[in-house]
Amino acid sequence: MKKFLAGVASIYAYDQNDNLLFQSQTMLDTSLDIGTSSTEVRGGQGDVLQFVYFHTSKFAITATETQWNLGFFSVNMGAPVVTGANVWADEDVVLGVGGAGVVVGSPIATSTGVIYGWVTDASGNSTRITFGGAGNAFTLTGGTSGQKVTVRYYETNAAATQVTLSGNFIPSVVRLVLEAQLFSSSGGSTGSSSKIGNVIVEVANAQLSGAQKIDMKSSGTSSTPLSLNALADSNNNYCTITEVITSANWYDTVTSIAATVNPITVSTASPTATIDLRAIPTTGSAFKPPYTDITFTTSDATKATVNSVGTVTKIASGSCIVTAKISAKTSVTTDIDVTVS
Repeated sequence: MKKFLAGVASIYAYDQNDNLLFQSQTMLDTSLDIGTSSTEVRGGQGDVLQFVYFHTSKFAITATETQWNLGFFSVNMGAPVVTGANVWADEDVVLGVGGAGVVVGSPIATSTGVIYGWVTDASGNSTRITFGGAGNAFTLTGGTSGQKVTVRYYETNAAATQVTLSGNFIPSVVRLVLEAQLFSSSGGSTGSSSKIGNVIVEVANAQLSGAQKIDMKSSGTSSTPLSLNALADSNNNYCTITEVITSANWYDTVTSIAATVNPITVSTASPTATIDLRAIPTTGSAFKPPYTDITFTTSDATKATVNSVGTVTKIASGSCIVTAKISAKTSVTTDIDVTVS
């Protein structure tokens, strides 16, 4: 089967307590850069290559989110996202007699300690005003009854989320999971019909770079880029890369099965023994197959029986053969010699 890794991955980031910091499924770029440096050792006539010493490995991740994502910014700056913040509000108001007006919101003071507002009329002229009375009333000098204006002021929004960037910040370390789609050419064009599974990349410790560029231009939307470097875990590993074939069976690539112990013996002292099987695929290492997909039979039930989980039980002295085969792939089979004493 020909397999192709196509498209971008979905990303999930967790802290060290397994709290989900952010997730993103509209990525523009999810690239992995894996490498190591090398130093040549040369000598002798012709200065021929004698040895290559490999060192300074790296595993770098580049992730760019199409949408604006405050969670990305938070982990990159090493600062938490908090709920509730002071924000700027714009409100349309119709003035009353003498330019008097009232806003619906609750203005608060800025850094000056005075509760100011800024009124802009239909001509674009702006005037600073001071709120008084109940805190949301004001008077625009020169304003007229029925005049429509826009009032800008500072207020508290309990639903707003905010990140405060410190002048001395340290980027976060996260556990990063990337899930990408795996396709096969046997299914035709890239689409749901040819998707055969996923490739999952899990990085136990990914250090953010702290570099963040936010482009805000009239010609397009702003993406949210991240750069990360994998840090070695307690076993000195960077990551695991797992291939999951969802449209296949575990036995599709298995060419043979075998018992780890063959022959086996059951006796009066030990009347039962369980067969320990291993499935051997065309690629990858041998593994223990699910016994629910294995059929066990005995050549002589008067000597020993075998049940569905591969347990052989003594009946009478002698010998027999227990056969194990993949139920849905009967061409893959193995025989285990049984001695009964």
